[in-house]
Amino acid sequence: MNEDILFTNWLKIAELDLKIEVAENPNSPVNFLEILAKDPDPHIRITVAENPNTPTCILKMLVEDSNPWVKMKVVQRLIVSSQ
Repeated sequence: MNEDILFTNWLKIAELDLKIEVAENPNSPVNFLEILAKDPDPHIRITVAENPNTPTCILKMLVEDSNPWVKMKVVQRLIVSSQ
């Protein structure tokens, strides 16, 4: 089985602190950030939004998030990156 598939499946069941580590790591692959951007926990989604290497396509998805704190973090990130 492919290592990416194994890690992707692990991300879905990992503990909160481990997910946050992956979400904040600037070297995390985009496909991992995309999975974490869909995590039910808003803390994970906020951390993905804070990651400087999260691509715009994921930020666009997160700006539509139902959680206002996630939306706010995306807007803050976009403002800081535009300066």
